[in-house]
Amino acid sequence: MLDLGGWFLPEPRATHVVDLMPWATRRAKLSLERLGDERFSSETWYQADFLKPGFQLPFADKSFDLVICGHTVEDLADPAPLLLEMARVGKRGVIECPSRFSEQTKGIRNRETSACGHPHHHWIVESVAGTLLLHSKHDSELDRESRVIPLRHFESRRSDAIDISNHAPSVER
Repeated sequence: MLDLGGWFLPEPRATHVVDLMPWATRRAKLSLERLGDERFSSETWYQADFLKPGFQLPFADKSFDLVICGHTVEDLADPAPLLLEMARVGKRGVIECPSRFSEQTKGIRNRETSACGHPHHHWIVESVAGTLLLHSKHDSELDRESRVIPLRHFESRRSDAIDISNHAPSVER
């Protein structure tokens, strides 16, 4: 299993990780020793800039049964090279991003502002009928009141969500 962009919270079941940040700083703290639940190591942690021109992962085609990419795609100005490489090196994949619901909620990142979603995100990411759709946040006109979700509505609906953190991912291709 390959984890792309997993620096802050790397998937411990991953055998390999690729991120901009170094292995020793994973989980946002200095850790020079392999932690007990980690299958990856300093030798299987690769540093790479997903936005570098000509970006390519250092792995052969279809070399991973599963590639996961959590909370990274929405951060990248141009996620296309990463998505293409993910499809090239993986037999199956999982992409996790914040929901449109959260990205269109006013004040979700900071209760004192009227900004929608997470200000550093470039994309609203959706899966529709098995197709990954990326919508530019800049072009989504989220400053228009008709496209904004009040924070109190978002918070009241969060209890409807199902906690899937302890379930194995379901992947379709």
